This record gives sequence, structure tokens and C-alpha cells, in this order.
Amino acid sequence: MNRLPKSAVNAYAIFVFTMTLSMMTPMSFITIFLTDNLMMSAALLGAIVLISRLIDFVVGLISSPIMQSARQKGTKHSAWLNAFRWFISIGTILMFTNTSSLPMAARVAISIVAYCAANCAMSFVQTSYYRMMSVMAGPSMEDRNKMSIRGTQFATAAMLIASICTIPAITWLTPRI
Repeated sequence: MNRLPKSAVNAYAIFVFTMTLSMMTPMSFITIFLTDNLMMSAALLGAIVLISRLIDFVVGLISSPIMQSARQKGTKHSAWLNAFRWFISIGTILMFTNTSSLPMAARVAISIVAYCAANCAMSFVQTSYYRMMSVMAGPSMEDRNKMSIRGTQFATAAMLIASICTIPAITWLTPRI
């Protein structure tokens, strides 16, 4: 039986780490940006996040069946990864675009669209990487378990690092920017 090399397991885990860190950092900063820069109230921010996360929840549920029906035969890497990186990038940039000169309704709409573009696209990217785990590990459940466990360990480390470092870094940088 072919064993998955440790380097492949670690490469997968590093992707999970960077993906988690790259999504948690802007999500931590967005609350400060929307309330301080775009002058949205905390209640309005809560409503924006609620609406956006409900949409993200629905997209997360349907992303896997969509990808399964559109799966490309014989490819190791999914085209979803290339397609949705642009949505993630544009959504993240749009989240931090200064729209303070626009009416509040427009700011809210842009914030919801930006959040959904980034996070809904990330649902497809994450699902695509879970599929890559099965392609990389093949039928070996032991290799799949190794990749899953290592990915979870790295995701947890990323969440801890983001939780501990992001807000203090933002607080320290804000007067300097």
C-alpha cells in the first residue's frame, strides 16, 4: 500500500493554516473598520453579520452537491480553486473599501455583498480542498485520517494565533495608520 509522504500531509495542513488565518484576520478587523470608519452602529453591524452568515450557511450546504455534480474527471486540482480565489480577493478588498461618502443603505448593501463574496467563495474552496484530501490519500483511511488530524491541528493553531494577535495588532497599528 502506498503511504502518503509526511511532506504532503504537512503541505495540506499548511494550506489549512493559511486559509484559516487569512479569513480570521479580516473578519476580526472588519468589525472595527465598519464601526469606526464607516460609522455603523454595533446593532447594524450585528444585523449585517447575521444576514451574511445566514446566506453563507445556505451556500455552505449547497456547495458540495454543486461541486459533485460539476466534478471534473481525471483532475487532481479542482478548477473551483482558481475560479473562486478572485471572489475571495474582490470580496475582501470590497469589505475594506471606504464607502463613508455613500448613504448608509449603500454601505450596508456593499458590506453584505463583500462579506458574502469572500465567505461564500471560501465555502467552495474549502470543499474543494476536502475533495483533494481524498484524491491525495486515495483509498487509505489511515492517510485520510492523518491529513484530517493534521489539518485540524493547524486550523486550531491558526485560530489561536488570530485570536491572540489580531486585535492587539489592530489596536497598536490604528493610531499609526
